[in-house]
Amino acid sequence: MGASSCLSIGPAPNQPVQFMGKGYARSGASKVDLSRHPDKARALWTKGQDWSAAICDHASLEDLDPLAIAKARDQFREKNPAKASELSAWTDLAFLNKTKLLKQGAITGNAAAPAL
Repeated sequence: MGASSCLSIGPAPNQPVQFMGKGYARSGASKVDLSRHPDKARALWTKGQDWSAAICDHASLEDLDPLAIAKARDQFREKNPAKASELSAWTDLAFLNKTKLLKQGAITGNAAAPAL
């Protein structure tokens, strides 16, 4: 036979390539076990779908759980002790905007996600 045939598998558009239940990714010219590269796996699963930054249409500040906002404030205070006195003066709207949980006052997926 004159020409050699070759099987070529392109990238999967919405999920990592899997074979027998195991995910793989490319690293240069090699394929690697995706479970050993969590950052690469996360990037493949979320490619083009940044739900955390997407605006939740028709959601308002009143839709957010006040206990979740209080927990977020506590976590922010722990990570940013230099801003603790400033934080207590911020309204919930100001806090959520300054911490990028809102986008110009609009609720994002990150703000709407339940607190863990």
